Amino acid sequence: MNLSIQQIVPEDVALMEALLATFGEAFDEVETYGNPPSADYL
Repeated sequence: MNLSIQQIVPEDVALMEALLATFGEAFDEVETYGNPPSADYL
């Protein structure tokens, strides 16, 4: 297995939104994670 660790940057907003959606599904909290904060906040 290959593993890569990267620091996120402002251009990664779509990645952060996808990660929040994944958390919502994984923790059965779609309502909590399905309404992400603004891109400026992220």
